[in-house]
This record gives sequence, C-alpha cells and structure tokens, in this order.
Amino acid sequence: MNVPKLRFKGFNNEWEQNTLNNVAELINGRAYSKEEFQTEGKYPVLRVGNFFTNDGWYYSDLELEQNKYADNGDLLYAWSASFGPKIWNGEKVIYHYHIWKVLMNEYKISKKFLYSWFIYDANKLLSQKNGSTMVHITKNNMENRNIYLPQLNEQDKIGEFFNKIELKIQFQQKKIDLLQAKRRGYLQKIFNQEVKFKDSNGQYYPKWKIAKLSNYAKKIVAKNKDIAISNVITNSAKNGLIAQKDFFNKEIANKENIDGYYIISQGDFVYNPRISADAPYGPINIYKENELGIVSPLYMCFSIENIQKEFMYYYFKSTLWYKYIYMHGDSGARHDRVSIKDSTFLEMPISIPCKEEQLQIANFFSKLEKKIAFEEKKLKQLLAQKKSLMQQMFI
Repeated sequence: MNVPKLRFKGFNNEWEQNTLNNVAELINGRAYSKEEFQTEGKYPVLRVGNFFTNDGWYYSDLELEQNKYADNGDLLYAWSASFGPKIWNGEKVIYHYHIWKVLMNEYKISKKFLYSWFIYDANKLLSQKNGSTMVHITKNNMENRNIYLPQLNEQDKIGEFFNKIELKIQFQQKKIDLLQAKRRGYLQKIFNQEVKFKDSNGQYYPKWKIAKLSNYAKKIVAKNKDIAISNVITNSAKNGLIAQKDFFNKEIANKENIDGYYIISQGDFVYNPRISADAPYGPINIYKENELGIVSPLYMCFSIENIQKEFMYYYFKSTLWYKYIYMHGDSGARHDRVSIKDSTFLEMPISIPCKEEQLQIANFFSKLEKKIAFEEKKLKQLLAQKKSLMQQMFI
C-alpha cells in the first residue's frame, strides 16, 4: 500500500501516486544579462545568491508580465547550485532564471505540504549527487517527479506540523546569530580596549604594550621530507584547522607530493592567505588536535611562546591586524589571495595585555564559544529530527 511509515491518527486512506506537473506549474524566472542589472531601481532582482542571504542585491526598472514577479508568500524553488524551496518573505521582486515560481492547484495540494515535500525531495536529490559539489535539476525532470498525495485535510496537518518544526529551527538559528553577533562585538571592543577587565581587587589591569609578533612567534620550517605523516590539514575560515578528508569528504593532496608540506603540532598557528567573505584577509587558526598534521606550503605556519595561545587565537579573530596586512601586502596579488612575505607578516605589531588579563580574555571568549557550540548542537539535532520525520512521513 502507498502509505507512509508514520502518520497522524485518524488517517487510513492510501496515498495517491501522481506527478508534480499534475498538481503544480513551474514558471521560469527571467534571464538577465549583466548590462541589465542596476545598482538601484524599482524592483530587486532575486538571484540564487540572494535566495538564502540578503547580500549583493541588483535591481531592475523593467516592467514584465505578472508571472515574472514574486510576492510575499509565493512558493519558489532554486534549481541550480544552492537549491531547494523557499516561501518568499519580503517585498515584490523579479525572480531570476535559476528560480522557479510554483503555482499550485489548491484543490489537489496545499502550499505548506508541497513546501515540505520539496525539502524532503531535495534531500533525496542531494543524497544521489555521487560526489558532485554542484547540483541542479531540469524543469522537465522536476515536473515529472513522482509525488504521493494524501487527502487535503491530511496534507494540511502534515504541512502545519513541519511548519512548527521550521519555526523552532528559525528561532534556534536566531539565537545562534545573536550569540555570534555578540562575539563579533566583543572581539572588536575588547581588543580595541573599549571594554576592560579588572583584577581580583577590582582594579583595571595595566596598559597594554605594543610589540612585534616576531617577539613571540617563530616560523615553522620543518617539512614532511620522509612522508612519515599523511594527516593533511586544511585551514578553513568557517571550520578552522580540519583534516582534509573530513572537509572535502575525500583526500585532495597527492600523497607523492606531500614531502614539501609543513609539519604542525598541537598549539601551532596557521595562516591561510586565501580571501573569503568570512575572512577578508585570510583566516589564522590554532591547531588543537593531538595527532601531528601537515599543511600546504602555501600556508604560513608559526609557533608561539611566552604568551597565552588562546588569547592570540581570539586576537586573530578580531579585525585589528587587517590594516597591517592591507598596508604591507605585496602589489600585484591575486584577487583571491593575500600576498605578503613571511618575514613581513611576523613584523606585525600586536597589542599585548599582562598575562593575567590575557587569561581572563581567553576564558571569557572560551565560555562564549561553548554557549555557541551548545546552541549549534541543538540546531543540528532539530535539523536531524526534521529530516528523520520527513523520511517517515512522506513516500
């Protein structure tokens, strides 16, 4: 019988097999040339890049047929790269070519049920991508996908159920966003010395001193000459120093060429000059694992002594050192990578408090990090619960 593994009490009828094009219509967005995009205008243009964020909007003054606009509450589907459904929550926009607007036959299918089914179906598509990092689906393939439908009253119940889970997830994400904003704010205020710590007697600590990074840091030059170490580490702006096999889900480095990689141990720092939105001058992270690792010679590695390492880790999470990199980077650098000599990097001036205040600052941020990690764990549990329930409540 065509019934899900898990369903609400009072519903016993078999679900009806159908294809999506029998219950909904997918409308292509408008393709834009670069010349047609404007920095301001009457209508925002919703592109795939904007689908899950609000960054980098373009605009248009073009007056189009009505079905090329998305209004608040419309169901949309991004079908290329980052893909999946979204119920649009915002002003009137023109949606781009890589997005479909979904019009439903309301006598056959409810919006919230279809939205949840799209998420369930997208998870299935992602699980079948066979190692590809980019996923897209054609309009014809989507229109001909099988969809099993219960009666409308059961659809409504399922749609409302997953809507409540979605609201919990959104609330949890907002908690995380607020904590991360709090962390960013304190990083700037504390390292700019706008917020100061006091000792056990209630007195402010002594004035911070300025010193060169080279007074505390030493470049790591030991290389993996005999290829004794195979634990290749990637320096990610979002995930820190992480095993390459975990970050990419496979080994990327050629094992025959890792003899030139630098060896790092617990407590060492690694600078990746690759520019990203999360790290506009490249990330600097501390290696926390017990096992020795090796990193690409494109990275700059250094050890630190006579200073609290966790303090320095958080120092490099602030923006205080950005100006130095900007002013001392070599001209002619690639647009995606900072170019700065290792010796110049180590001449960077840093502001150093006394050791007691270093420890207080490190402990303050460590506690905040633990709060964020706890809330992120709860979010992962909610997402896993939602995925599991969808696998049981849809066919």
